[in-house]
Amino acid sequence: MKAILAAVVVLTCCSAVLAQEITAEMLQQAPALKVDNVCIPVQTMRLHNVITVPNPDGKTHDLLVFYKYKSEPTQVFIIELATGEVKKELLNPAYSNPWGMAYSRDGRLFMGMWSGSAMLIYDPATNKLTDMPKVVDDTATESVTLGTDGKIYVGTFRQCKAFQIDPDTLKVTHYGVLGPKRDYLGYAYSIAADDDYVYMAAGKIPWTLVAYEKKTGRQEILVEAQGEDYISVGQMRDGCTASVSYNVGPLKGTRKNYWLYQGKAIEKKDPNEAPPWPKRPAGTEPPRAPNPEIFSERAVPGPDGMAEIWFRTAEAKAAVPKDLPKDAPPEQQGWRKITFKVDVVPITINRLSEMPDGRLFGTVDMYQGHFVYDPAKRQCTFLGRISLSHYGTTFAHGKVYLSGYPNSQIYEYDPTKPWTPGSGLPGRPAPREDDKASNPRRLAYWGHIISTHHMRAVVAGADGKIYGGGHAERSAVGGGLGWWDPKEEKAGGLREPFLLYDVAGLCTAEGGRKIIYSSHTVRDPARNNYEPPQAKIFVFDVDQGKIVREIEPVPGLKNTGSVVEGKPGKILAAAASLKNPEGSILYQVDVGTGQVDFIKELPGKFGGDFRKGPDGMTWTFLGGVLVRISDEGRIHIVGKVERGGRIAFAGRDVYLSGDIHLRRIPDVVPVR
Repeated sequence: MKAILAAVVVLTCCSAVLAQEITAEMLQQAPALKVDNVCIPVQTMRLHNVITVPNPDGKTHDLLVFYKYKSEPTQVFIIELATGEVKKELLNPAYSNPWGMAYSRDGRLFMGMWSGSAMLIYDPATNKLTDMPKVVDDTATESVTLGTDGKIYVGTFRQCKAFQIDPDTLKVTHYGVLGPKRDYLGYAYSIAADDDYVYMAAGKIPWTLVAYEKKTGRQEILVEAQGEDYISVGQMRDGCTASVSYNVGPLKGTRKNYWLYQGKAIEKKDPNEAPPWPKRPAGTEPPRAPNPEIFSERAVPGPDGMAEIWFRTAEAKAAVPKDLPKDAPPEQQGWRKITFKVDVVPITINRLSEMPDGRLFGTVDMYQGHFVYDPAKRQCTFLGRISLSHYGTTFAHGKVYLSGYPNSQIYEYDPTKPWTPGSGLPGRPAPREDDKASNPRRLAYWGHIISTHHMRAVVAGADGKIYGGGHAERSAVGGGLGWWDPKEEKAGGLREPFLLYDVAGLCTAEGGRKIIYSSHTVRDPARNNYEPPQAKIFVFDVDQGKIVREIEPVPGLKNTGSVVEGKPGKILAAAASLKNPEGSILYQVDVGTGQVDFIKELPGKFGGDFRKGPDGMTWTFLGGVLVRISDEGRIHIVGKVERGGRIAFAGRDVYLSGDIHLRRIPDVVPVR
């Protein structure tokens, strides 16, 4: 009896406010919760580019190493490999990292900056960086080439603008937008230029191969393709080329190659045919020695800021004794190390979830890695980084499955084995991430199957497969449902039902036999911006391998919101209110019938997370207040937290992402 009373007392104090109909005043008056900063899991700086630049002597090279994180200034380290000298420069915080790059004929490197609409020029003769700020009115300078006339040509992101830079005077000549005006993500992935014309592959919805006549300003679309196809232009010393890879439609699986000459696309009939343009006299470009080998796995700094880059010249490699053991130290194999110190910052925690053994698995922002926190030992361990911007985590078969961006990659991590990426040494690099020896190992690109880029959530089905809900971008809109079969080691997926229905949430139901895909509608730029009038909840049956029900739960709702299974076969969903721009709705749907059991208008907006807790209730943030929701839709206020985030549980404690600190709210989970 005493135990029962104690449990009731705990439940009462942890749910200070319990109401069938919650009000804005109740949220405003919610008590502030005690929050402990447990640890800072990751302090580093994101490594973006390691660029090898030949020196004018034709024998040696410099390295440009770029680091950037959010609003921090871009750090550029200029390294003279011949002497080991390191010089550091700070760029405008509005700049990110170089994207497109091209050398002028005198050996200077022209770099288009991904943000800030700027150009950066490096002169290896003087080790000097020159900044051309806001050179164009657009988002980013994306593609860069050296035209046949010795001028630098640049294409931009978002509006697909083009301009020319005279390397001698740095005078800029603007050509404006190439191709049709776009109101959806315009990418100038590649640009080329001959004496008379500028050619741009402007994509992706639609793709257009554009020729722009410099003298008259006239432009012509030479080739069109769909967003899921791919157009590129190539720059040769004496002329320009183009290729179109068809991935959809009647030409699927084929490729066409073109010469670009006199403003026209001339299809190649034979791979060995000669180009149509006359051959030019030999140029006067400076001599270049072969690039050295660069090993940069250890160039990502730790909390102390120290980074190291190894390099080996062709001469040093040739001088290595033939009988040297393969496990000889890098120095004996001709490698040289350069160390330098980077300014580091704490990285924000993005995601957090419980592992089956009670530890917490966390991910920080901007590709900067993963960590494990042991609540019992109060110990945080940084694992390492992979080539993934992480969005979704699930656990199955004793493994951790990770997915995200780009191309909707999926990885498998075995927590009982060492983390391998980043563990290599010069001459003995870590296994490739798609190698079976890699842990984590990249299993597949769902994007190659369902045309999605971001995999927003992953769950484990009752059939043993891992399912993911993806977001399409750049080459398509909408979403997709992908799956990975660990037994067959094979990926699959559905795209067509979700062409205009992007993923808003993903969960399982009926013991994992159903995959629930919540959606939000999108407009289709390829179909006059058509957008469906109503979002849907899609029910995928893992036994039948198909969509068995499409539910339109609330008339006029364009986003069916976050979803979780409450009672068996019942989906609890949180979405924006149609009546109150500052409010939300909570509703329940029956998976088997599609019937909506209830809809409730609530004050405040949902955010942070929407997931089941160990108490059997759904935990989320409503109006900035941590709340628990019963399967019947009753709201229990837990308390206010300064910032929300993803929620993980350890005993009676709640842990939160969303900050540079791993945060803990002690003793708020009721005893069941």
